[in-house]
Amino acid sequence: MFDSLPIELLTALLDGIGFRSLLNCRQISHRFKAIIDATPRLQYTIELAVAGMVDNPKRSMAIEERRRRLIVYQEYWANTTWKREEILPGFDEEIWELNGDVMMFMVRGPDTLSLRQPPGISRGAQGSIWTIEDVGPGLLTSQSMHRKTCL
Repeated sequence: MFDSLPIELLTALLDGIGFRSLLNCRQISHRFKAIIDATPRLQYTIELAVAGMVDNPKRSMAIEERRRRLIVYQEYWANTTWKREEILPGFDEEIWELNGDVMMFMVRGPDTLSLRQPPGISRGAQGSIWTIEDVGPGLLTSQSMHRKTCL
């Protein structure tokens, strides 16, 4: 019955089922296995579920790039080696907080508040640093905030 359907239609049908069903379909026939194994979107669905992750459908990134990043992410966790070291200021500042991947600390001296978001290699996000100078009552304005993007 399914042998007469075009590959495009089968791929569209398979794209709408869960990863467990995809794994079961791979065992139905050589044709199903070949189609699933040759379709990056279907492979990504299986690999993402096996990794215990869910997809973000709002991302405009191509499936090939998502799959590549998933593989890199899994390799980082499997190897648990540092890819980059970044020296952060010590804990002698007045405030230190980590919230939502943003570190906040008060720099001594000219009452400067500094916020730092480290880069996310697996997310492809660059790091950022924001500074607010002359922090004090009523002095926190949008004009006093500066942002730098880190590489």
